[in-house]
Amino acid sequence: MSSPPRFLTIAIAFSAVFVLTSLQAAAGNPRPIKKLSVDPDAEKVEMFAGIKNGSLEVKLIQKNSLKGNMLVTNKTDKPLTVQLPDAFVGVQVLKQNFFNNQQNQQSGNGNGLGNQGGAQSTGGGSQQGNQQQSGFFSVPPKKTVLVPYNSVCLEHGKAEPRVRMDYRPVPVTKFSDDVVLHSLLKLVAGGRIDPKAAQAAAWHLADDMNWKQLTAKQVKHLGGRPPTQYFTARQIRKAKQLVDQAVIAAKEQKPKSSAPAANPKRDNSIVRVSRKN
Repeated sequence: MSSPPRFLTIAIAFSAVFVLTSLQAAAGNPRPIKKLSVDPDAEKVEMFAGIKNGSLEVKLIQKNSLKGNMLVTNKTDKPLTVQLPDAFVGVQVLKQNFFNNQQNQQSGNGNGLGNQGGAQSTGGGSQQGNQQQSGFFSVPPKKTVLVPYNSVCLEHGKAEPRVRMDYRPVPVTKFSDDVVLHSLLKLVAGGRIDPKAAQAAAWHLADDMNWKQLTAKQVKHLGGRPPTQYFTARQIRKAKQLVDQAVIAAKEQKPKSSAPAANPKRDNSIVRVSRKN
């Protein structure tokens, strides 16, 4: 059987692309805006306040444990200027019907089941949220803006985040009241530190892993290859420096009359989010 003429093959390919593009537009999934700008006339809204009042929808796409993209959608009919937080925590949205701890707590039946299973929560933020303009950018009506962010994992021992997993942002204080961890996540958001050193520091603070445990952590390989160290000695040294830096930053930001908690607590009620199919 002879091959179709080249011009016919090209025409079919263009038709397929046009149909796919049309279907995406019809489904309400246009390409997100990547170039950030500020509309001086747009109403301003803090990101989490916008999520709460329904004017914003924010989803996180974890490319891997150390980077991701935030999709910020303006649900209103007017432009909005969004202020990003200096840091946030990403929690996985599970498809199976887990108990919703927030509802359970309201009814007095909180049982901590929301912290079972699933992948690690992540923490970090966008460089945009840590710049002098205080992380402001505008989103046109019914449009979506894509904002890259930096992250680390916060629950050692659980699965690593993957791009197909659904995540949403929550305030850092909803995950943990450790002001030192919050300071570290702001450093992570800035994107100017060694990401592997930041990961070691994050597991040290969020999961109480000591430096000996982190130094001994190994990566296992297939095919009979011997395991290798997860962190280098240099990364462990930098991680210790990052923790010291975060401690100093936390002390400078916290009122002198308010002493930090001796044992910072994690709010397990929101660490895992449930969603019905």
